[in-house]
Amino acid sequence: MLKGLIDYIRDGDEVIVTRLDQLGRSLKSILEAIEHIHRKGANLKTIDVSLNVSSDNPFSVAIINLCGIFAQLERDLIRSRNAEGREEAKAQGKPR
Repeated sequence: MLKGLIDYIRDGDEVIVTRLDQLGRSLKSILEAIEHIHRKGANLKTIDVSLNVSSDNPFSVAIINLCGIFAQLERDLIRSRNAEGREEAKAQGKPR
């Protein structure tokens, strides 16, 4: 679906996402998606933090990297908590 969007967008388009982490499952994939969007000449806007990012603004690039890092951290924490919960349930003999 994201690939289809990136293939479709044109120069001057604006891509709007609810959260930056919707662009990928890791920081690397998020940054790659943003790079593809910018190479196509489109801008990126996120709704959750009201971030409008253009490819030619160094401050925007820094903010995107920080947001991506925090999105990756959030995903990693969720995975870790889920794994801990599964292990605790397994230790107590509960089914998945």
